[in-house]
Amino acid sequence: MRLIVLYLCTLALHAQQKGSLMAVFAHPDDETIVGALLARYAREGHRVHVLTITNGDRGKTPNTTLEIGPELGAAREKEWACSMQKLGITEHTMLSEHDASLSDPRTIEMVGRKILEKINAFRPDVLLTWGLDGVTGHPDHRAASNITTQLFAQRAALAHKPRKLYYIAMSERQFEAAEMDGRRVPFRLVADELITTWVDARKYTAPAFAAIQCHKTQWDTRRMEWNQEMFEKIQEGKVTLRLAMTDLPFPKGRETDIFESLP
Repeated sequence: MRLIVLYLCTLALHAQQKGSLMAVFAHPDDETIVGALLARYAREGHRVHVLTITNGDRGKTPNTTLEIGPELGAAREKEWACSMQKLGITEHTMLSEHDASLSDPRTIEMVGRKILEKINAFRPDVLLTWGLDGVTGHPDHRAASNITTQLFAQRAALAHKPRKLYYIAMSERQFEAAEMDGRRVPFRLVADELITTWVDARKYTAPAFAAIQCHKTQWDTRRMEWNQEMFEKIQEGKVTLRLAMTDLPFPKGRETDIFESLP
């Protein structure tokens, strides 16, 4: 009996020693851009927390007859909860701010305080968010990046200090050389020499694709399939990131794991 208790305690301690990740996004469905990465780390036993700022209540597309406002926001919250389940994310927060509200300085300040509280409560080793370009250029994406970056940089204000901050960065080499089937490249691209981290997530395309399928108000079937093809064929099953800030020694070579160099 004592051996069993000791074994369970050892497993619990091992889980606690694995690095933890908090990803900060603007909208429901933003998480799908790195869905395979989130699924990988959740399944490897890392604590993963997804924080989404808005409920997407203005995200009207041809895929839904729901009207802009509370009805659409409620539907998108359910889609987001479905996505979390498919990715294996058990710790998640939606602040339920209004879509397209992150241009208001008062909203930005209030959201910053809420995210700060979550950082201090969850105590992540790593923060992940959009790049300063928002990857797609969306103003809410850029605001989410700016808020998260400012929080990471203001170390004195943090009761808990994450060790690394990553930006999502889409590879210039991969997309400029890709066959896009007549589509324009949908992202702001980053030169490969500035991308620090290439995480292999090929084994996790199934849960990532299942998560995309939750967002039926936003994605039609063809776009869902194209997104999976893009990840598998253009991105070669790798999630590309840029290490923006860290209080650890900056890596000398290319990283393959966001938890590399953590003590």
